[in-house]
Amino acid sequence: MTKGLQIKINGIVQGVGFRPFIYKLANDFDITGSVINNADGVLIKAFGERVYDFKDAIIPNAPKLAKIINLISDEIYEQAPIVFKIDFSRQGLANTFISPDAAICPDCIDEIMHQDERRFGYAFTNCTNCGPRFSIIDTIPYDRKNTRMRDFIICEDCQSEYENPIDRRFHAQPIACPKCGPHLWFEDLDGNKETDNAISVAVNKLRSGQVIAIKGLSGFHLACDATNKLAVELLRQRKRRPHKPFALMMRDVGAISEYVPLSNPEELALGSPAAPIVLIKGSDSRIAGAVAPKLNQLGFMVAATPLHYILCDAFKKPLVMTSGNLSGEPQVIENDEAKEKLGAFVDGFLFHNREIARRLDDSVVFVHDDEIIKVRHARGFAPSPIVLPKGFENTPPILAMGAEMKSAICLTRGHEAIISHHIGELGSVLANSELEKAVEDYCHIYDHDPKQIVIDKHPEYFSSKLGDELAQKNDLNLIEVQHHQAHFAAVLGENLFANDGENAIGIMLDGTGLGDDGNLWGGEIFIGNYREFKRVANLAPFRLAGGSQAILHPFRTLLGALYAAFGIEIAQNIANEFGLGEKSLPIFKLLQNGLNSPITTSAGRLFDAVAAVLGICSDGISYEAQAAIELEAITNTNVTEFYNLPFENGVIDTKIMWEEILFDRKSGLENSIISAKFHNGLAKSFANVASHLASENQIKTVALSGGVMQNRYMLMTLQKELQNNNLTVLINKDIPANDGGIAFGQALIAAAKGADNV
Repeated sequence: MTKGLQIKINGIVQGVGFRPFIYKLANDFDITGSVINNADGVLIKAFGERVYDFKDAIIPNAPKLAKIINLISDEIYEQAPIVFKIDFSRQGLANTFISPDAAICPDCIDEIMHQDERRFGYAFTNCTNCGPRFSIIDTIPYDRKNTRMRDFIICEDCQSEYENPIDRRFHAQPIACPKCGPHLWFEDLDGNKETDNAISVAVNKLRSGQVIAIKGLSGFHLACDATNKLAVELLRQRKRRPHKPFALMMRDVGAISEYVPLSNPEELALGSPAAPIVLIKGSDSRIAGAVAPKLNQLGFMVAATPLHYILCDAFKKPLVMTSGNLSGEPQVIENDEAKEKLGAFVDGFLFHNREIARRLDDSVVFVHDDEIIKVRHARGFAPSPIVLPKGFENTPPILAMGAEMKSAICLTRGHEAIISHHIGELGSVLANSELEKAVEDYCHIYDHDPKQIVIDKHPEYFSSKLGDELAQKNDLNLIEVQHHQAHFAAVLGENLFANDGENAIGIMLDGTGLGDDGNLWGGEIFIGNYREFKRVANLAPFRLAGGSQAILHPFRTLLGALYAAFGIEIAQNIANEFGLGEKSLPIFKLLQNGLNSPITTSAGRLFDAVAAVLGICSDGISYEAQAAIELEAITNTNVTEFYNLPFENGVIDTKIMWEEILFDRKSGLENSIISAKFHNGLAKSFANVASHLASENQIKTVALSGGVMQNRYMLMTLQKELQNNNLTVLINKDIPANDGGIAFGQALIAAAKGADNV
C-alpha cells in the first residue's frame, strides 16, 4: 500500500475544464491516480513524491471559469496506479454547482473567423472555456445526456476532441460543429426559410431599418440598427415601450470604446465571461436619441455567443438588443412561442434548433469606485454559489422566496447559498408561473429538500402566497421577514459580516416595503444584526394618494409630500402655482380622508416627488423608477450645496427641504442644481443621523442597501459622507441592492434564528 491524498473539491468545477486541468497538473508533478466528477464536485486520488505540492497548486492555477468553495484533503493508503487517468462521472445527491453560461473565448473567436478552420462561421462553437452551461442543463452532473445537447449525435471529429485529455474540448458537453450540431436559419413572417445565408439575410434586414427577433443563448432578443432613428422609433412603437432605455450590443470591447469612453473596470466587466450589460456614462451623436431618452448613460454588452459575434462583426454598428417579450411577461424562449408573441413586433426571425432549458435575461452592472456593482443577477452570473459568513457553517436547507419586484429565490445548505437568476416582476399569470418553475427547477437540480421556507411580510406578494402554500403542503416551518430587514441582512451577508451578535447601522432606502407598523417603509435606519433589528430613524411620513396610482403618477406623490409638510391650505396654494389646481382637488380629498392613501416613509417616492416639482415625469411614468432615474441624469455633480433635512425624535423631516426647493424653483435656479442639492441634502442627513447613532452605540459599521443605492451619485455621496466620519461602509456589489437581493437576506435571517425553527 502507498500513502496518497484523497482530495475533495466543491464549487463550480464541472463543465469548466477542471478535469483536464487536474490531468495536466498531475503530469507536471509526476502524480499518478485519478480524477472524477461526482454529485459533490470533483474527487481526486493522488500518489507521488510531490503530492502535497500538487494539492497546493490546484487553487492558484484553477481554470478561469472555476470557483472553488472547498478543498478538503485526507491521507489514504491504497495500491498506487501507474498512470493518472480521468474517470467517468457518478450520479448521486447533488452537492456541486453548475457553471453559469460563459461568453465566447478568444480561441473560439479565432476559429469562427478563419476560413481554414472547420468551425469557420459556425454559430454554436464552444469549448470548456466558454459556451452554454446553465441555459442547457437539466440535472447534475453536467454530462451531455443531462443537457439539451443530448439529441445532437457527436460526429467523429468532435468525438476525437471530446475524448482527448489535452484538447480544450475534452468533455466539453455542448461540443458541436456544422456536421453534427445545431443549425441556424432565417424565417420571414410568411414562413419562408433561408438556411445557408441566414446571418447575411438578417444583416441586410437590419441595414434596411427593419426589426428582427434573434434566438440567443437563453432567450429571444429584438434587434434593430441603433444608429437608425426611424428603426429605433419603429421598435418602440411596435413594442409599446415609449421611454425605457434599450440595451446595445457590439462585437467586442474595442468596438464599444469607439462610441463611449471606458474605464479599465468597465472594459473588464464588458469582456468578462459573464458579458453583462454595463451601464456606461456618456453618449454618442451617431446613436439614436430614442435608444435612451433623457438619460446620460448607455447600456452596452459585447457579443457573448458565436452567433451574436458573427452578426455584430458583419453589421459593424451598434445594435439595439432588447429582451423579446410581451409587456409584463417573461422573455420568449421557444420558436413557436416567438412566432405567436413577437410576430407583431418584427420583420423576421433568426432561429436555431437548440432548446433552451431555462430563460435567462441579460445581467446588468455598473462601475462604482472601480468596483463592479450588480443590478441584475442573471445570464453569466447565475447560479454561482455564495459563501456564507462565519457562524453560518451549519445552515439548514432553506428556501427563501424573495419579494414581488426583481423576483429571485435563494437556497441554502451548509455554509453556501445559491441565488437564482432574475425572474422578473411578479403579478402576471406567466410571471407567477416562472417563479413556480424556478422553485421546482432549482430544488430538482440541487436535490434541495428545504426544512424552512422564508417569505416577505407582505401578505399580497405572490411570492409570499406561494411560500405559504408550499409550507402548508409540505408541513414546513414558515418564517416571515420584514422587507428592509432582509435588505439589511443581505448587505451584511455579502460582506461576510459574522453571525456573532455584533451590531451594525443599516441605511435602507428604496421604493416601498411593508413595515412592522403596517405602513409602507422605504427610508429607514436600523441598528441590529441577523437576529435582532431596531428601527431607530426614518424619513418623515406622507401619504400616497391612490396607492399604486401615486407610483405611476408622480404628481400625486408630490401633492402627498406637500400636504404632509405644509397642510392642506399651503399645499393647495403651491399646487395652484404649479398649474395643478383643478387636477389636485380630488387628490387632496383622498389625502384628507386617508382613503386609499397609505402612509409611506419611502425615499424612492421622495425622489419621485422632487422630480415632479421639477416637471420630470409629473403626469406619469412608463417604466419603474423612471422619474428618479431621469432626476439623477440631470444632476450637476459639481455642486456641493445641499438642502436641509433636520432630524428630531427619530424622524428626518422634509419641510425645510421643500421650502428651500420651492424658493429655488421660483428663483429660476437650474433644475440640475436643485437636483444636486436634493441628493446632497438627503445623503448628508442620513449620514449625519447614522454617524450620531454609531457614536452613541459604539458601532463602527454602516451598511447601505435598497434600490436607491443604484443611484450612482446618491451612493457615492452617502458613502463619502459616512467615510468622512471614520465609519466602515458596506455596500452591495455581487448581490443586487434592489429586491433581487431580498431572498438572500431572508435566508440569512432564518438561518440565524437557528435550529429551534426546524
